[in-house]
Amino acid sequence: MDIEMTSPLPQTIDAVFAATAEMAGDRPHFDIPSRGEAATYAETWDRARRLAGVFAAAGLGRGDRIACLLGNQREIYEFYVAASMVGAVIVPINTQTAANEIRRLVSDCGPRGVVASARLLTEIGEDPFGELEVRLSTDGPVAGYTDYAEAISDQAPLKERAPTLRTLA
Repeated sequence: MDIEMTSPLPQTIDAVFAATAEMAGDRPHFDIPSRGEAATYAETWDRARRLAGVFAAAGLGRGDRIACLLGNQREIYEFYVAASMVGAVIVPINTQTAANEIRRLVSDCGPRGVVASARLLTEIGEDPFGELEVRLSTDGPVAGYTDYAEAISDQAPLKERAPTLRTLA
């Protein structure tokens, strides 16, 4: 049986998520009972677009690297969608990575931003990221970091995604 496609499938994380949010916005996207967190697709899409706005307002965009040091929490979903939306390269950091290894990784890849869990930064014991254009912390305050929730609440959602480096055919 041949299936005829009337439109191309989305090819980026944010495009897939946008399409899902449009079709099923009021449906649950995730539920993390241990953290008391739950959200619909529409809620996650709105917060991700706000985070993308934070990145874009700081000048982060296509090809820039943004590090992610997050555990199993709602912000990790938002981060991946937002970073894709601005065309950034995602630098995921394992939550078990030691500070000296993170410093080496940061030195090697040169991220311009980071979104990190305050809890994980506290466990590491020292800030391995140095000066970056965007430094956001979730789960509480960290010296030298902007509070994630405040940053996205003050930011208008990004309306349009950055152009891709290339498209798949």
